[in-house]
Amino acid sequence: MTALHRLTDVVTLRDGRRLGYAEWGSRSPDAATVLYFHGAMGSPMRRCAETDAVLRTLGLRYVMVHRPGFGASDPQPGRTLLDWPADVAQLADALGVERFAVVGVSAGGPYAAACAATLGERVAAAAIVSGITPIAGAQDASAALRLLARHPRAARALLGTAVHAVRAQPRMLLAGLALRNGRADAAVLDDPEAREIFVESFLAATARGVSPMLDDFGLAARDWGFSPTEVARPVHLWHGVQDATVPVASAYALAAALPDCRAAFAPDEGHFFFRSRMLEILGPLSARLAPHEPERRPAIGERDRLDHAKAMPRVEGDVRFLGGLQVAGEPFLVGEGEPGPEQR
Repeated sequence: MTALHRLTDVVTLRDGRRLGYAEWGSRSPDAATVLYFHGAMGSPMRRCAETDAVLRTLGLRYVMVHRPGFGASDPQPGRTLLDWPADVAQLADALGVERFAVVGVSAGGPYAAACAATLGERVAAAAIVSGITPIAGAQDASAALRLLARHPRAARALLGTAVHAVRAQPRMLLAGLALRNGRADAAVLDDPEAREIFVESFLAATARGVSPMLDDFGLAARDWGFSPTEVARPVHLWHGVQDATVPVASAYALAAALPDCRAAFAPDEGHFFFRSRMLEILGPLSARLAPHEPERRPAIGERDRLDHAKAMPRVEGDVRFLGGLQVAGEPFLVGEGEPGPEQR
């Protein structure tokens, strides 16, 4: 049984902008709180019984925050990734939440990293799922991300045309995603409820035009304005090896750059696996927020398996990196044939 998600709550920020959000899960003021940062296609407009069950199991207060230009959030011309943590802190203050975790999916991943880099102990931990990385200098980026990063005007024209086509024929979006993502995401795209979620999210995200979506992709795919090496808080990184949107080599490089990272790579997953693995992704964040659970900080460079019975399997064997990762304007080089985090 599903219900359309209505965005009914806003908070007015100090600069007068409205920031939209929705709360799912526990409404207890003492509940552990996780802030969810959506991808560039927007926040899910449909909740399902499986999501509600995960939140009940973990007892989480789940706050879905809409970035500028999405949902009820006002646009913020000229914004940067580093503007986002201040908005998040103000929202948390308004909700009476002192300490929280963040999870960013796809284009939301860099926003989670920005919060973990700048909000200090207030962020218990971050999860980056299928996260877009700064790929301005990488040769292994997908064609779509290379176009967005290097030719924004052409990307704007193409996306504008695509939006008109999808509004007239929503199935075109699903056909395009299936063609680009291939077998790894086939099961997700074949699920009727998931298909409805994709279409509803995309149409809602482009309700004010394509600028919010393109801004989001552009900020995620270009220089972040900070280095992943500055992210001092614990990060749980999850990525599908078959991801056709963000090639796994970039995710390995990001995991290697983060000082305190637990990385899990799924050999058979593509880009769209978050919804099916919410329990194992949100579970470690919930544990980090538990008052009785002392925080364990791994040694720098350690890449251990996530403490969850059903954690993703990680890639074993020789992992080849096909390019470099642009980090804060400087190349973060990863040599071809270099062993991945598993072998270090």
